[in-house]
Amino acid sequence: QQTLPPYEAAAAGSFWVYDMQQQCFFGYHKWWACGLGLPLLTLLCFAMPIAIAAGTLFNRRRLTNPVFMRTYGFLYVSYRRSCCWWEALSVVQVGLLVAISVFGYTLGAFYQALCMNASLALSGFLLLVVRPHVHDLVSRVNLLSMGCLFVTSYAAMSFLHIGTIPESSAYKVTMGVVILSVNAVFVVWGVYQVVRVVDWQGMKAKVWPIAKRFFGRCNISCCRPTAPSRKRLVWPFGILVRSPKDPQLSTSVV
Repeated sequence: QQTLPPYEAAAAGSFWVYDMQQQCFFGYHKWWACGLGLPLLTLLCFAMPIAIAAGTLFNRRRLTNPVFMRTYGFLYVSYRRSCCWWEALSVVQVGLLVAISVFGYTLGAFYQALCMNASLALSGFLLLVVRPHVHDLVSRVNLLSMGCLFVTSYAAMSFLHIGTIPESSAYKVTMGVVILSVNAVFVVWGVYQVVRVVDWQGMKAKVWPIAKRFFGRCNISCCRPTAPSRKRLVWPFGILVRSPKDPQLSTSVV
């Protein structure tokens, strides 16, 4: 095989997946790849995880500072203090899965699924050993989501035509039901956990007054009758009453 010269794209000569009439790294694809793809690749896959890890590690003493938490707390409040950099690893994991998806056209379906399973297994192993999250429930949800994806990907590999034994239609239907059931059970369990831990009374106490003020203003501004009338207008969050002495609308919230 001929060795490629330095800085020559390995995909040159192939065709773009989203436009099979366009050859890779020729014409407008070259401008899109070098002008948009390469900068975003550098920013999201390299600069962002490095910045997150450096920003959290070098500011460990400021992690509990209220001002620092309001600005950067979303990056580390879910993790233990010793694992404040874990969000950078999550970004790397997403980038790795995206890379497997992109290069899967070159690797083939089998090796693509194999690499994905290896990535998911490694991520699940790290979650199981390190336990970076503050709350055990969050760690359990992340670990089960990795396991669900791993089972789905591993079961999907059985649909690939490898070897001489053909898959029967009954096997395909059975495996499809198993994959669908596993994912459905995980989704239902995740929704149950969310419903169980949310403080619905506190949320109602904060949201309900805002909703009443918002809809009350909408009633006054959008539903004002054009002519004076004694008719009482009933709306979802109040009763608009026109006084016979005062032509202006008054609102009585019920």
